[in-house]
Amino acid sequence: PDSVEIKFHHHFHIETSPSASSGGINEHVNDNMFDDGLEGYLEFPPQVEEVIIRVATSFISAEQAQVNLARELPKEKDFESISAESQKSWNKVFKAADIDTTKSRRNDAKEEERIRTFYSSMYRASLFPRSIAEVAPNGSLIHYSPYDSEGKVFPGEIMTDSGFWDAYRTVYQLSSLLHPEQYLKTIQGWLNAYKEQGWLPGWPSPGERAAMAATMQDCVIADAIVRGADIDVNLAYEAIRKDAFSVQPQGARTGRKNLGEYLQYGFIPDDLANSASVATTLNFMLADYSIALAAKKLGKEADAQALFNRSANWKLLFDASETGGSPGIPGFLKARLSNGSYIKDFDAYAWGGATGNEYTEAAAYQYRFYVPHDPQGLAQAYGESGVMCKALEEMMTAPATFHLGTWGLHHEQIEMVTNCFGQYEHNNQPVHHVLYMFKGAGCPTLGQKWIRKTLDIVYGDVPGFSGDEDNGEMGSWFVLSALGLYQLVPGSEYYEIGSPLFEHVDLRVGNATLSIIAEGNTAATPYIRSVSFNGRPLHDLRIKFVELQRGGVLNFTMTSEEQLAAEFYQPNLLADF
Repeated sequence: PDSVEIKFHHHFHIETSPSASSGGINEHVNDNMFDDGLEGYLEFPPQVEEVIIRVATSFISAEQAQVNLARELPKEKDFESISAESQKSWNKVFKAADIDTTKSRRNDAKEEERIRTFYSSMYRASLFPRSIAEVAPNGSLIHYSPYDSEGKVFPGEIMTDSGFWDAYRTVYQLSSLLHPEQYLKTIQGWLNAYKEQGWLPGWPSPGERAAMAATMQDCVIADAIVRGADIDVNLAYEAIRKDAFSVQPQGARTGRKNLGEYLQYGFIPDDLANSASVATTLNFMLADYSIALAAKKLGKEADAQALFNRSANWKLLFDASETGGSPGIPGFLKARLSNGSYIKDFDAYAWGGATGNEYTEAAAYQYRFYVPHDPQGLAQAYGESGVMCKALEEMMTAPATFHLGTWGLHHEQIEMVTNCFGQYEHNNQPVHHVLYMFKGAGCPTLGQKWIRKTLDIVYGDVPGFSGDEDNGEMGSWFVLSALGLYQLVPGSEYYEIGSPLFEHVDLRVGNATLSIIAEGNTAATPYIRSVSFNGRPLHDLRIKFVELQRGGVLNFTMTSEEQLAAEFYQPNLLADF
């Protein structure tokens, strides 16, 4: 199919002990994946009871596969030693976060489950994205490029397997904190992909799949620029600016589909959209905001202002009077047509949309608060103080209703009903920022309550992950939120503070230690009575990433009294821009 990279080759080098007596290849094999495949086989004498098989692969050549085998699986290493090396490598990953159980008052089965879930989530978070670079015979790093039209071999790092529509939310935020060296390699790999393809990949596996809405890779690269990552910032900005300003022809697999319409109308009209008019528009706006923050960092004021203005056009989709058949507070983000009118027959529960292709993998209810870059502005659009807080609370407590809409029945609707609560579809990514919108609405304690409930109920031995884990994103959400941290807007200097799950966690951040302490924290104390960093109170419940990176002590006092927690919070209404 055209979604699979046609220049992709997978080479194998296999050595066995004892040697095979014969072997061969069967051609024109039919299976569930290929109509006309190849099947290789080896045969051994009947008296052979055990065969040790050592296999190495390469995307470059059969000869490189042999080099990889000699380097990674030399004959002097047996299965047990290779297994021990693997375990040692994974333990190094896990030791980036050390939960100190000796200081916990909750040494019970539930606490053990929380710890299992934490490290299981770290494991998932560390699997993606993947490097497909290989070490050449001379020791240099090289790679086959799934982004080059000829599939050439290039020097340096390269990455694949990151669904940015999911991963931009949490994967890179966690990696940059706990594994900064790997994070830097990853960003460099994406920039090499840009050099080889001419565009940043949006959904590579191994090459561009052209799947999902928008260009959320822009958020990841913009965030790296703002963080001060040791990369070619001019190249990085060139790449994300190209996505934001260069209109691609119809049918292109890279760049932003419907960018021309977005620039013309300020949103993507539903009658002119390739897909998911509302979801894609809102994703464009968030990406624009992230790029604006990077432009501001680099002193590109004209770009920054233009992108900031574009990101504010979410107001064109917000209908403050619309209920969509829901019994509660009005106010939804709706599709509009090219004539400026809203679509008719709006249904807040219709997945995909009632009459058009408006929402990706959810309904209007799940996209109701999809303005993470402007929570205060959204709160103002809802009207009087506290109204958005009530609307958010309704989302958590409303019946788990869904209508099939234009999307039909998929596993996501069933998982929302069985694994989650209310209309909060945590089994899928579009709502993963929502619990951190409570603070922007002026009610952080409600957010703290629901964050803790999500950590304790939606994750665990049952149901495990509540839906598609999606390239490490859901695992990363749990780890960050369990630490009490979340970046609401990629490109922001700040991480929001939520509700930490454990009493004491030591993080290895580069060469420093970051201790997150919440002494006496229990299931009954989800609220933050106070929080400080190195003794400095954080009344606005957020902290700069660069401070976390330097190490120190993030100290919480938790409480069961919501009012006490509310008294600590003092909002800082200065926006990032």
